[in-house]
Amino acid sequence: MPDPQELLPLVRVLLRAGVRFTLGGSGLLLSLGLVDRVGDWDLTTDAPLERVEAALQGWQAARVAGGRPPYASNYVLRVALPGAAARDAELIGGFTLQTERGTCTLPTVGSFRWHGVPVGSPEVWAVAYRLMNRTQRAELLSA
Repeated sequence: MPDPQELLPLVRVLLRAGVRFTLGGSGLLLSLGLVDRVGDWDLTTDAPLERVEAALQGWQAARVAGGRPPYASNYVLRVALPGAAARDAELIGGFTLQTERGTCTLPTVGSFRWHGVPVGSPEVWAVAYRLMNRTQRAELLSA
């Protein structure tokens, strides 16, 4: 099982800088006991890029393309986690998805802490997974 403790150095840096964020994606599913592995750690924030970059000075972080549709977020930073076993964190700013009906920006809403990591709203992520046509994951959160 992935160890959420590998996120704690990043969590501390972001919290010290006043950057509000939450864990989402497969990390959220893991925190709820709905999956047993993650490819990377997805964190969402509504903070501006400049504020996040300032918080991450001295960290190995690189801006990556937001991807092709349905992804339309303001920015995505891939952050190397010290000591993490081949897992990085992706910090997604202004988590936004493009659909046939238009653009949907999903808010960074926290719901609880898991091993010291703020975790996002399962309801927000259920909507996100539906918008991404990942119905199996959406159903896990809606059950």
